[in-house]
Amino acid sequence: MSSGTPDYYQTVRQVYGSAKCEYGGKYVTASADSILGTAGGKGVIYGGQISITGTGVQYNDSVKLYIDDEQISFGTFQQMNLYNVNKEHRSALYTIKYDDINYRYALALSNGITFDLSFELRYTEAHGRTPAVGWTVVYAVL
Repeated sequence: MSSGTPDYYQTVRQVYGSAKCEYGGKYVTASADSILGTAGGKGVIYGGQISITGTGVQYNDSVKLYIDDEQISFGTFQQMNLYNVNKEHRSALYTIKYDDINYRYALALSNGITFDLSFELRYTEAHGRTPAVGWTVVYAVL
């Protein structure tokens, strides 16, 4: 007599290694794309944040997330604020602070985003300024 769960109820679950953290800060290049952080391997993103402090408005700037060389996030800070992209899982990146008075902007990364080759965060500056950008991404690889 057999016992246990039938084969059709079993699921395959990948087991990831310990959590890692990619982080940093820099003044991004004016009117250009800047690579913030990247990691290679097969894994999952647990979350993270990107903070922007400028000396003027930066509402037309954007942060882009690339998974396996494919861009999966879109929109400027202003567009994300206008359309209330401010809750986890509404987008790969979502707004957690939008302040055009004090020039402070912040985004967070939704959790559970998997990648097979790599992930990369890029910042696109559109106002000809050099804002300070800090970021943290918590992830794990197989």
